Amino acid sequence: MIRKLFPSFLIAIMMGFTVCPLALKAENTLTPPQVLVAPEEQSVSDDPYFQWIVEKQASGLSPESAKIEYLIERIRHSQYNFIRNNVPYDATHAAEHLSWKYGLARKRIKTADDFIQLVATKSIESGLPYLVKLPDGKTYATGDVLTNELHRLESLLQKSR
Repeated sequence: MIRKLFPSFLIAIMMGFTVCPLALKAENTLTPPQVLVAPEEQSVSDDPYFQWIVEKQASGLSPESAKIEYLIERIRHSQYNFIRNNVPYDATHAAEHLSWKYGLARKRIKTADDFIQLVATKSIESGLPYLVKLPDGKTYATGDVLTNELHRLESLLQKSR
């Protein structure tokens, strides 16, 4: 009996499932700022994250997989807190969690948009949205922030062709 319960219990702990009755909500329902991206005036050649995705694509990674890895790396190197199930996590922990979830759902994920919608938007267990918390205390839905980041990336990729 314990042997049967242990894997489920372990998975729940690894996924950080804690449910709190008071769900945090994004304070701003408008489009969030592009908090993870470099300033518009920064040239593409100066953006190390953009160069990273170009290198990944050159190494044979599919364009959509490279975009997903790019989004995860942008989270990892950001300076923001990420809130999952009402618990704040640093950027490294958030990126590791999304990477782990992506690994589990990889067969269902065909595009970077799929990744955002199916993996990076909300907790499967609680249904609570994942949030990004800026230093000024404002929170935004992680899915919206990543969508902005993806649009910025796709714009930069088109300009570089």
